[in-house]
Amino acid sequence: MQGNAAELMRFRRNICAADTIAVITDIKKKHSSHAITADVSVGEMAHAAEFFLADGVILTGNATGQPANVLDIKGERKKQVLN
Repeated sequence: MQGNAAELMRFRRNICAADTIAVITDIKKKHSSHAITADVSVGEMAHAAEFFLADGVILTGNATGQPANVLDIKGERKKQVLN
């Protein structure tokens, strides 16, 4: 499977559905090279999703069927509080 976010967002705009159809993005990488993206934090992925006009984010585990790591969420929350 290969997603194309730019095509999806253009289609949503072209059918005048930007106000009625939300795009929710799973920001935890599953099928990418973890060695290349290991230095990208969950917070940075969330900011990128916001930049690319996602209406919301979800955070899942490292593999299909695995739960999200609570420490990922707590770590990002702590960074927000400190800033």
